[in-house]
Amino acid sequence: MSASTPVLKDAYKSLIEALHHGGIANQVKVNSTGSSRRSSRDDRDVLRGRLQGILVPGGFGERGSEGKIEAARFARTRNVPYFGICFGMQMAVIEAARNLAGFPEASSTEFGPTSEPVVGLMTEWTRATNG
Repeated sequence: MSASTPVLKDAYKSLIEALHHGGIANQVKVNSTGSSRRSSRDDRDVLRGRLQGILVPGGFGERGSEGKIEAARFARTRNVPYFGICFGMQMAVIEAARNLAGFPEASSTEFGPTSEPVVGLMTEWTRATNG
């Protein structure tokens, strides 16, 4: 997403509402930034306690994946709660494989051929087991 692309809040309406309702159930107010982009300002806000967690929702394709991987690394290295849903969790797996398990080229086969696949399409896994 480019810097000039507006965030489509309606696309994640149910997720945003679930977070707010979870906050109500836990007697805390949830303020979401609605931004899919990270900046040095976000870094400062996290470190000052203004942002208390990072949520990376689902998505498809390689577009934006490196930013999501960086968000997972940022959260891990600064002990910030990270909630990866579907694609967001896949990006956290890739980040961990690259930076903790020693697979610097770790990636997903969803993005194309890779020498170190750590995430694959279900059809690849079912083909492998069905021979």
